[in-house]
This record gives sequence, structure tokens and C-alpha cells, in this order.
Amino acid sequence: MVNSLAFVLAVAVAVLPGESDYAKGRRAENLTRYGDAYAAYQAVAAQGGALQGYALVRAAVCRTMGGDMGGGLAELEGAVASSPREPWTVLAQYELGILLARENQLELAAPNLLPIFANRSRLWWLETHRWRAADYLIEAPGHSAAAFDFFRGVVGSTIYRVMRRDAAIRLDRSESVDDRLEAVAGFLRSRDHREAARVLRGIAKGDLEDPAASERVALLSGRLLIAQGRQSAGRKVLAELVQASPASPFAPSALLAMARSSLRAFSPARHGAFLPSRWTN
Repeated sequence: MVNSLAFVLAVAVAVLPGESDYAKGRRAENLTRYGDAYAAYQAVAAQGGALQGYALVRAAVCRTMGGDMGGGLAELEGAVASSPREPWTVLAQYELGILLARENQLELAAPNLLPIFANRSRLWWLETHRWRAADYLIEAPGHSAAAFDFFRGVVGSTIYRVMRRDAAIRLDRSESVDDRLEAVAGFLRSRDHREAARVLRGIAKGDLEDPAASERVALLSGRLLIAQGRQSAGRKVLAELVQASPASPFAPSALLAMARSSLRAFSPARHGAFLPSRWTN
């Protein structure tokens, strides 16, 4: 037991090779002293160890920020080529992709940006990187699907209203009806009824050949009417959906929305006579 505790304590206080220089590099980088940061990161890399690869990535980025774009890109390309399977390689690819995208070389940038979406880590800063990569990939011919998939995930999972709305704005740029319907759902959940109505009108005017898409339009239309305060009209649209397509995958959501709307409209003073007294007293 004592030996185990001693081992844990030793690991907890262990200093990684180059840790001090890495911290110096980060401070210098944050102060835009890119030459000093580059030197500190190179000192870390020279010591080897767990921080070596991460230091090489930061050094290359600082080199580009200091004005040597060609040299920094070459360092990143060399790091990826020499260590294709290291934990830090995806970060090197990401930084390389971002730099190329800034230079409007989206065709070259895209293959380097895509790996960050395959990495399933939920670290908050990786989510920030994914968002930034997706913003560039939307503009990359043949690679926008990965970006829209990411933003669909954000709309469906985030608890933050502003983030959900921002993702919905990006989904509205998609040519896919499913993506734009997801944008409507995102606007509704963000309480941006005006944008939800605008996108929904554009979709409804189109030729919806897919029955599932038509059913989801009906679901979202009913929910939007309810959200706008037109409770009876919204429940009518939802009831028509359930009646016409009881086996639709959207029928349960329609029934739930109808129930919630009815509960909001319920008033014991107006409807209490129809209920047992113990429910209203």
C-alpha cells in the first residue's frame, strides 16, 4: 500500500522533459513574441519526451505567425510525414489545414482538416478546433458534408442556445433538405421563430418528393405555430399529420407537442367542471 501511494505521488509531481520551456513558449506566444516562443519550443523538442511533438507543432505555427509561412508549413508537413500515428499528429494536421485554408488553398487544406472530426475526444478545445475547421470545410468543394454533419451534431446536442443558433445558421447554407430542416429545429429550440419561419417557408415552396421530409415539415410547422402563440392552429396541423400518417416516425413527436400545447391551454377555472373535484381543489 505504501509503495503504491509512493508511486502515485511520484507520478503526480513528476516533471515532463521540457515542461518549463514549454510554459515559456506559451507565454511568449500569447504575447505575440513569436521568435522567443519558437526558440523555447525548439528547446523542448530537443529534449525529447512526451511534449516533443506538441512543441514541434507550436514551433511551426509560431514560425508562420512570425512571417515565415513557407518554413512553418514545411515543418508541419515534415512532422506529419515523419510521425503519422502519434497522439499529436491530428493537431499538426489541423494547424496545417488551417494555415492552408487561410491562404485560400482549400483543396490542400481539406484532407488535413478532416481527421479532427474522426477524433472522438470531447475536450472543449478540440470542439473549438472542429468548429473552426467546419467553417472552412463548408467552402471546400466536395468536403462540405463533413462540416454539415458536425453542425447537425451541435444543433442536436448542445445545451447552449447561442451555439445552437449559430450552428443552425450554417446548416441553412446546405443544399440538403434534411440539413435545412435540422436548421429549422435548431432555430425553434433557440426561440428564433422568425428564422425558423423563413427557412421553413423556403423548404415548403420546394418540391418535396420524400414523404419523410413532408411529414417533418408538417411537424415543424405545427410546432412553429404553437411557439408563435397560435395554439389551436398548431395542434390542428399536428393532428392532421398523425391522422394522415399514424406510422410516421414523427407522429410521436407530434402527439407530444399537441399534449404540451393542450396542457398550456388548460385552465382549472374554465375546464375544472369536467374534472373530479380532487384534481382542481
